[in-house]
Amino acid sequence: MARTAKLPEGKSWARGWPEIFPRVWVSATLGVAVLASHVAIAAGAESFEWPSFNTTLPEEKQFAVNRHYGYRLRAYDPPVAIKYMERKPESYMGPEEVLAGLVSAKRAMDYEWWLSLWDASSRDLIAERDRQGGGSRGVRLKAWGAQREAGAATLMRWVETGQYVVLTYRYGAANGNAGEPPVTFKLSGDGWVATLDLVRDPVIHYLVTGQQRIEQVIR
Repeated sequence: MARTAKLPEGKSWARGWPEIFPRVWVSATLGVAVLASHVAIAAGAESFEWPSFNTTLPEEKQFAVNRHYGYRLRAYDPPVAIKYMERKPESYMGPEEVLAGLVSAKRAMDYEWWLSLWDASSRDLIAERDRQGGGSRGVRLKAWGAQREAGAATLMRWVETGQYVVLTYRYGAANGNAGEPPVTFKLSGDGWVATLDLVRDPVIHYLVTGQQRIEQVIR
């Protein structure tokens, strides 16, 4: 005979049930071709209200969801030195030229040129971050000055995921220990532009950290 949970003395049906807030762990495993995330939901805590009728005692349950993030990777072999532009061109032929423009704008300390290479939504996000103190023109210019001293910029990897192209590059020696930041590009009505659309995407996280397992608490 199943055990039942009955309404305690003095409790109303509208309130008092231990609230059940499931905890969700997202575990993503990214291999050479795909990133699989495993979602486990454990119901443990308490529910918002009592049921209107007697029930069995609560049981902890789990289920798993697999998510796959496909991408195609090409490494530049050998890595390619980015040619700096002396001035802003009227148009860009592809993601590699847009990246060269970004790097050249930083080397020239030309903030407006650099900002113009991002799509509209990304420019808005950059402006919002500046207002909230997450970055500013002065902070970026200081960082760009340090990058000028780090040596030439080199293209390292070309990654395709969905409608996006992601390029990674490195300052200094191609085989050095410097970071390899990714920049995402997409094709818009005006040609190729840089974008922050994938700033929280697991593929970008993997390219930055190399982590093959990602855990995230949903609720």
